[in-house]
Amino acid sequence: MGSSNSYQPLSTIDGGVLSVPNGALLDFGKNFAGHGQVNGDFQNNGDVFGGTGGETLEFLGLLTGVGDFSNDVTMTGGYSPGLSPAEIDLETVTFSASNLLTIELGGLLPGIEHDVLNASVTANLGGTLLVQLLNGHNPQLGNAYDIFNFAVTNGSFDDLFLPGLDPGLLWDISTLVDDGVLRVAAIPEPSSVALAALMLVSPSIVGWRRRRRK
Repeated sequence: MGSSNSYQPLSTIDGGVLSVPNGALLDFGKNFAGHGQVNGDFQNNGDVFGGTGGETLEFLGLLTGVGDFSNDVTMTGGYSPGLSPAEIDLETVTFSASNLLTIELGGLLPGIEHDVLNASVTANLGGTLLVQLLNGHNPQLGNAYDIFNFAVTNGSFDDLFLPGLDPGLLWDISTLVDDGVLRVAAIPEPSSVALAALMLVSPSIVGWRRRRRK
């Protein structure tokens, strides 16, 4: 991230725009709180406390790190959880239409080998979800990745990009918005349930676009 600004415990933003052109680092054990906008890349390894009472804390640059988020936050400039796979706790989170959410899969262990996001209040979905494989991980038939645990979900991702799978396999995204689980399934035989009736994704590198709900 280049040179960074490191926030001390209980540092705050009270509306407006905080510009960090060289990026900002919130170190382990430190807090950052308030509402407004952070303009620049931000690595959160501490605890971020977003807006309350209808206010939000919006990150306009790329957001990374292993830290958690409380209250209301909005991710606009991209979010890649962890420094490698991580489990992140949030309360209310909005992924805006321009946001790119990157989820990494390096194995089957949640929070250790693949990313997990927990939102205890509400997750407002939008933008693009990109799923990437790590460390040579090769998903197999029957594998399931519980990547989202959201108490309440609004909307859906506008675009979804998934990695390639072995021949005969596809990604089952039929329950992804509902239960947060991404599954590996077999391509049905022609005589079985039609592919058009399922929310399934082909085995190659794919892009999926869904019309945003009005």
